[in-house]
Amino acid sequence: MLPALVLPPKSLFPAPSPAPQEINGSVPPVVLGTRSSRRMSELAQSLYDWLYRGLSLRSAGLIVGLLLVATHAYAFFNYHQLRPALKEAPRNKRLGTILLAIALAWSLLLVSSMDMGEFWRVRRVALVLLPVTFGLMLAYVDEFLTARDLGILLLLAASPVLDAAFLEPPKSRILLPILAYVWILIGMFWVGMPYLFRDHLGWATATEARWKKLSLGGLAYGALLLVCALAFWGGA
Repeated sequence: MLPALVLPPKSLFPAPSPAPQEINGSVPPVVLGTRSSRRMSELAQSLYDWLYRGLSLRSAGLIVGLLLVATHAYAFFNYHQLRPALKEAPRNKRLGTILLAIALAWSLLLVSSMDMGEFWRVRRVALVLLPVTFGLMLAYVDEFLTARDLGILLLLAASPVLDAAFLEPPKSRILLPILAYVWILIGMFWVGMPYLFRDHLGWATATEARWKKLSLGGLAYGALLLVCALAFWGGA
């Protein structure tokens, strides 16, 4: 007779751990073992959920409208004060560094919290490569850094605006996508051809009359967004 085959207990061969499960559309953040890190992860996830999932059409209209009104009203009354600063802005490394830090923080928030589907394994690599890439930009691509940073921020800002207006019933919602696609178009050119930022500023500030007309145009568009958001665009 053949000796009985004795198998080792199953506990010696644990089953492989499954891939992280999606929770509310995103992979839960890695727990680092400290309360502060968990709170930061929860805060980042909450901010992402509000910005990319919870932002209503009315809220987006109010925020964008107020920003347009405030910035263009200030520009309208401060041409002589802003013109010298804008002339130096494309090569202002200090301003470029600040904007780059904001773009990096926004990018890290996006990559750490977004639903990457089957590419969830790339998340850790991206979280490492992002600071390295931005650091290399600061070290070796510092010419027209402000222009590139503003282009990146415009590209990042377009997404939540488009999400807020997506499939919403009011036809006037088209005001937000139009603005978002203008941001995307300008942002791509400023990132890839940053000297255009200098040319655009030079053209806009060439005369006070042109500057004031452009400021009034932005002011009027922001006011139109505010009116639509309050009158036609649902609840917040």
